[in-house]
Formats: sequence, structure tokens, C-alpha cells
Amino acid sequence: MSNGNDMPVCIRGETYPSVNAATEAFGLKRGSISSYLHRYGHLDGVGLGYASPERNKTPRNKTPVTIHGAEFPTIQAVADALGVNYQGLVRTLNRPMTPKKSDRLLQLVIAWMGRFEPPPVVDPSTVRAFARPSAAQ
Repeated sequence: MSNGNDMPVCIRGETYPSVNAATEAFGLKRGSISSYLHRYGHLDGVGLGYASPERNKTPRNKTPVTIHGAEFPTIQAVADALGVNYQGLVRTLNRPMTPKKSDRLLQLVIAWMGRFEPPPVVDPSTVRAFARPSAAQ
């Protein structure tokens, strides 16, 4: 009588004589292979983890965001630029925005945009030097 361990296993085109041989080849636990097979019906993605090409075909975290006319490549870019917490910003953007939160985001965007404007040109002839009073006076 044969048990499930003696069955050949095919992972990404390569056949292994048993589940144990496949676990050794990929450095996985037996349960990882069997649960992946049970869930997906094939073993092409087992052992690839979250960084697998199959999982990352459509990057969900690369959605452009526009806040009060300012465009950002991602929500993380917004959080970094405005100096706000990423999770708080996600919650704010996913819920109906109150006028208070909208005004606060507008203030942050205006401050962020102000950082990129060149400083005003100063005419040296209009600058007066201030003399400090001496300690003897």
C-alpha cells in the first residue's frame, strides 16, 4: 500500500519522486506543498512567496494619487512628502472626507508645494546692515 509521500510531484516542470524529495529541494515543509496543491490545484507557485512573478503581475500599490491638484505616484509618496502617517492617510482616503480633513490636506499640500518655489531675489542695495551696540555702551 502506498501513502501520499511516495507519489511523484511536479513543480514548475521538474518532477520529484516524492513530496519529501520536493521539500528537500525547495527547503519547504511538507505542509506547504500539500496545502498549496489543495488550494490552487498545481504547484507552479509553491516556494516563491509573496515576491513571486505570478502575484506581482498587477502592482496594486502603484496607483497614482491626486490631492487638491498635486499628483503623486503612490500613497506612500504622499505620506512621505506631506509628513503624515501612511496608515492614517490610507484611512482618510478610503472614507468620506470631512471638510476639516480636506482643509488639513490642502494646507499640507500648499506647504509642500511652497518648498519647491525659488526664494525671492533680494537686491543687495536695499539690504541694510545692522550694527550691534558694543558692550561698552
